[in-house]
Amino acid sequence: VAMVVVIYESLRDSDQKLGALLLGSVLVLASIVIAQWLVLRRQIPRAGGWLLAGIVGGTVGVAVGGTVGEVVGGAVGVAVAATVIGASLGIAQWLVLRRQVSRAGWWVLASTVGFVATFAVTSAVSFVVGGAMGGAITGAVLVWLLRQPRPEA
Repeated sequence: VAMVVVIYESLRDSDQKLGALLLGSVLVLASIVIAQWLVLRRQIPRAGGWLLAGIVGGTVGVAVGGTVGEVVGGAVGVAVAATVIGASLGIAQWLVLRRQVSRAGWWVLASTVGFVATFAVTSAVSFVVGGAMGGAITGAVLVWLLRQPRPEA
């Protein structure tokens, strides 16, 4: 992440900055999704779908949210980007999670709030604190959801 920030800040062309931001965001999202999958593969059957859903949902979210956020600009643009990324990722992962747990719809909200909190705290404090905040939110909700198995599962 720090390397992405350094590269982003060193670029002058706005198209290059956008490309660096999008690529860096996809790499960060991939690491998050892989970390989640490492936990889920022991908790739910066919957890491989989580990887695919996370990568597709995250990539779509970064492409759309990053582009719209860049156009809007400023703090509002960051909030828009975070909201779109979190929601897109959450919806894609919900498609996998809904087969395994009751109340899976809460995952979309947790993912969205987690990303907004991460971006907000990162902008105000640091990436480490922001990442910890987002991870705490989504981690707590995921643990709670895994304790809510579907009756027929």
